[in-house]
Amino acid sequence: MQQIIDEDNTKSYYIPHHCIYKPEKTTTPLRVVFDASAKTSTGQSLNSILLNGGSIQDDLFSLVTRFRTHKYAFSADIQKMYRQILVEPSQRYLQRIVWKETNNSPIKIYELNTVTYGTVSAPFLAMRVLKALADAEHQDFPEAAKIISRDMYMDDILSGAASLTSAKSLQADLSNVRSSSPA
Repeated sequence: MQQIIDEDNTKSYYIPHHCIYKPEKTTTPLRVVFDASAKTSTGQSLNSILLNGGSIQDDLFSLVTRFRTHKYAFSADIQKMYRQILVEPSQRYLQRIVWKETNNSPIKIYELNTVTYGTVSAPFLAMRVLKALADAEHQDFPEAAKIISRDMYMDDILSGAASLTSAKSLQADLSNVRSSSPA
């Protein structure tokens, strides 16, 4: 996110948010929850005006059924996937938040730069970025591109191969696709 210093009084949407604290969680004991379904004084919310984009991924049953056919199977997760996808700068005014560091600190205004969990379009945008990545990398990593296109369910990969060598090669290619893509 980036701080907005000089607010230009354009129309904007401020996403209500709160934290969930679970001290027993070792990876993310504190997590922020955004509520883009909260209605404004007009009676509309950000989610009510966003297009959801529909589903462009295989259904979970098909993915799991295909996963079970592999002799050597593997799963992977794209860590913090939404936070790795930038939102078009001209649209970030729709993802503003107010923030205070402490109770006595002044209120600051920020715009969220990345896809935000809690917006109705987030799942579509994430899958669309993965499809674009698969298309862009198809020449250099054809098998990895195929896995990205058909063996992903949100940020999870469920795939495999007929041999251990092929499965390890696919895993390496999947890592290389991600690291070779533009930031």
